[in-house]
Amino acid sequence: MHALPPGAKSPQALFKILRQGKCTVTRVPSDRWDLARFWHPVMGTPGKTYSFAAGVLDHIYDFDPAVFGMSQREAMYMDPQQRVLLQLAWRALEDANISVASLHGENVGVYVGASSLDHANLTVDDPAAAGPYFMTGNTLSIVSNRISHVFGLSGPSMTVDTACSSSLVALDQAMRALNAGEIDTAIVGGVNILAHPLPFVGFAQARMLSPEGLCRAYDNDGAGYVRAEGGVVFVLRRTDRAQRERDRSYARIVASGVNSAGRTNGISLPSREAQANLLRMIYEGNGIDANQVAFVEGHGTGTKVGDPAEVWSIGTVIGAKRRAPVPIGSIKSNIGHTEPASGLFGMMKAVLALENNYLPASLHFETPNEQIDFDGLNVRVTANPIELLKGKRARLAGINSFGFGGANAHVVISDPDPAQAEKAATSPAGHVFLASAHTASSLENLLRDYKAAFAGATKEETRAIVAASGANRTHMRHRFAARSDHPEDIVRAIANHLEKPGSDIGETGEAAAKEAKVALVFSGNGSQWAGMGVEAFRENLHFRQSFTSVSALFRFHSDIVLTDLLTDPGLDRKLADTKVAQPLLFAIQAALSDSLVAMGIKPTAVFGHSVGEIAAAYAAGGAVARRRRVDRRQTIAAPGPSGRPGHDGGRYAGRGGSQGLRGGARSRRCLRRSNQRSQFGDDLRPGERDFGVPRRCAQGENPGSDPRHQLSVPPSDHRPGERGVPLRYP
Repeated sequence: MHALPPGAKSPQALFKILRQGKCTVTRVPSDRWDLARFWHPVMGTPGKTYSFAAGVLDHIYDFDPAVFGMSQREAMYMDPQQRVLLQLAWRALEDANISVASLHGENVGVYVGASSLDHANLTVDDPAAAGPYFMTGNTLSIVSNRISHVFGLSGPSMTVDTACSSSLVALDQAMRALNAGEIDTAIVGGVNILAHPLPFVGFAQARMLSPEGLCRAYDNDGAGYVRAEGGVVFVLRRTDRAQRERDRSYARIVASGVNSAGRTNGISLPSREAQANLLRMIYEGNGIDANQVAFVEGHGTGTKVGDPAEVWSIGTVIGAKRRAPVPIGSIKSNIGHTEPASGLFGMMKAVLALENNYLPASLHFETPNEQIDFDGLNVRVTANPIELLKGKRARLAGINSFGFGGANAHVVISDPDPAQAEKAATSPAGHVFLASAHTASSLENLLRDYKAAFAGATKEETRAIVAASGANRTHMRHRFAARSDHPEDIVRAIANHLEKPGSDIGETGEAAAKEAKVALVFSGNGSQWAGMGVEAFRENLHFRQSFTSVSALFRFHSDIVLTDLLTDPGLDRKLADTKVAQPLLFAIQAALSDSLVAMGIKPTAVFGHSVGEIAAAYAAGGAVARRRRVDRRQTIAAPGPSGRPGHDGGRYAGRGGSQGLRGGARSRRCLRRSNQRSQFGDDLRPGERDFGVPRRCAQGENPGSDPRHQLSVPPSDHRPGERGVPLRYP
């Protein structure tokens, strides 16, 4: 997951603001438009707004189109919402330890909540400024479609506009697709940019904006909300896929739902009965114990009509069935109301609160709203922070979101399932640090960020950061690499490189191609020698596991024990016998290819000569079932015309030539984990995200089809004490 809220550049920075009880609401910058032209202190003045208080982002137009394969000309017409969301989606995938290249052509869904047309409205005064990219740059549908296009995703792609509930409704749509089996991975986001004065004027004329510039959620002095901009993206994954990939998660999605207010006294007026019906459908329909709910992150805009309706519905359905009052609060009191993105910002606060066992205070709550019977409804506003204690059962949190047209949405999340302990390798195989960026200056700044992260890290955290640096990251053009058996050498190399490039073990380079292709070539009989693969068997866990597996399978069809043969003192004399040489060569080649995959090497094509064709076929279908592996070994061990296994051009592969194979879709999915950390610019902080490590492909595993879904984050192969959150559906 990743977010860009007012006053912060990451989820971790956002939670720091929440923990400190800060409000980041300021004022619309004067460079957006002529503020004086549209402002008047008297409410109701035609064509004027009485408030430009807002939660705003810095540099909303900053964007490097070349990173996403776009021209500068096209980018000039792009709505900042598209720019912000593209970068957030990239960073969320990095946080989830999923490389962009690995998703090309996959059935990944994109669901975005967005409603602002501010950027397009800027062109109204100058129609001649609209060029060939104007429509694709300013249509709401393209906000989501742009992500699918740039990342090459083939699943459903849609932008949802239900006003303030847009992003949670988008999440519910993603959940429906995950439940139906249409997709197993979804990118869900919400975005809002304040680029035109007209919406300020319109909301001011409706008396919806706070005159004092504060969101006083559930307070008696709440008289309106404060507009805000920002973006947020979550990566959701169905449990079976997440388990297969061994993803870490931040939380589980327990349930979600949407409904409509129907007919009310006015289209912008809420229906408390409809909101209560939605909560009843979700909590009672899914058998959720209200006492298990740690808190509810409310919509909480601070309006005279909306707050009482929301609290009544929460109290009627949840509070009435609890022994203790249900805590409620609203992130809008900290950052303002991000409108279509607000639901996912509320969910991010809930996720971070569960992760950190700490529910931040809801700000500006001084006098309880007189229209709300808090005691009778068994509801309490979190005017002070709460320590969230863990129990035997997973804690739940509800997130509310309502659109001013009547579209209601609610999501229930919980703690993630406990992570399974990973077995550490008995002997280290060295440490490799990889970092890449789009430009040389960005790479230098990225390395400075790493240096700062290492400065405050423990020894185990340093190992984790090094392991994560090149794990499933997308290769960028400018790269830095360092290898050592000791992580402290890598830390020193980064510091020395920043002071004097080339003075230590660190090396830099510029890739000739953004996505360089790799081919693996497997030689035929005669390339082997006694002692080949012995060191790899002793030092590399992946090689040892794969070689041992091949040896065990050969025992079903031959009296040869390859693991014994590998270190046989008399092997040099035995290699003349192809009955010994060819199975041993295949086992070494297969184990090497498995080890390369585990290290992140992604072959686009494989080639083999003679018996090497068998290893090439194995590498091309790296995720095949064991039955097919046995068939290949039978081919190698079967006698040829001379009566000796694989001799005289018998049934070994490819007599007198070499063969090439391209990995199929299945093998590509298995072999895809190969990318490095990437960098857009100077604001990507390695210390501000989870540290992931390379995934290992599943070998014939079938974890089942559990329909629960997860927010994917990095796995833990080399990480002690990592964070986590899949959002799952039971």
